[in-house]
Amino acid sequence: MKTIKTNIYCVYSSVIDLEKYRKATSYCRSVQLLGYTVGAVLGQLLVSFHLMSYSNILVFTLVLTAIALATSCLLPMPQSSMFFHRRHTGKTKVTEDTRRHICGAVDATDQTSTSKIPQEEIGGRNEKGEECGGPDDNGCFQVLCWLWRDFLQCYSSRQLLYWSVWWALATCGYNQTVNYVQVLWEHVQPSQNFSIYNGGVEAVSSLFGAAAAYGVGFTTVNWEHWGELALGGFSGLGASALFLMTFIQNIWACYIGYVIFKCLYMMLITIAM
Repeated sequence: MKTIKTNIYCVYSSVIDLEKYRKATSYCRSVQLLGYTVGAVLGQLLVSFHLMSYSNILVFTLVLTAIALATSCLLPMPQSSMFFHRRHTGKTKVTEDTRRHICGAVDATDQTSTSKIPQEEIGGRNEKGEECGGPDDNGCFQVLCWLWRDFLQCYSSRQLLYWSVWWALATCGYNQTVNYVQVLWEHVQPSQNFSIYNGGVEAVSSLFGAAAAYGVGFTTVNWEHWGELALGGFSGLGASALFLMTFIQNIWACYIGYVIFKCLYMMLITIAM
């Protein structure tokens, strides 16, 4: 697992420093959820004060999405990468300092195991002794070969498989819940008989989820030791929140269950990242 974590860090350190990766992950997730919060609050206000019809809100959303797309194209690109965007100084090579920074700068607990990784594991020859290319090669074949070798190595880890299977199933369940939860709310409390607060609930759940994701960046928990316990425990709480929403025919119970479920999911998905 130490070797796998080193390889994963090698990829991400081309953009983000190793010691900042956990916080950067939580920041990205938090900012995304804050955007959801702003959108949900805006939608709730537009509906509550009858400022726009639902069709106009859809057009407004499309315009904002187009603006976001145009803005993303203007953002700066990474100046260095292990694969495609390295800086060249004379001959094409990665200096010893750069290699040490990328593939050797792990935490103190990883130093011993990292030093035992053969040089060919960083880039050179595969298990059969064939030239497979490392970060110094630009060819597409070398890149694909290196990625395939890392893929086989990473997914030989049982722990990584656990988290990957959870990620796939949890994302599927989350998308199903988000897509159909408002149908459940409409069934529990028809909108013609009740002033709906769906947008407000989305805003609150996204805000709490952002706080949970932000807090992950400042935790010092050893997830290799406690990860599976946290995965099972918090997933169980999320499932209980879904049962609460389904079997208690009260709109406020549904709202509370949804907030709990989304908050727990955002925390766990940030940990998984």
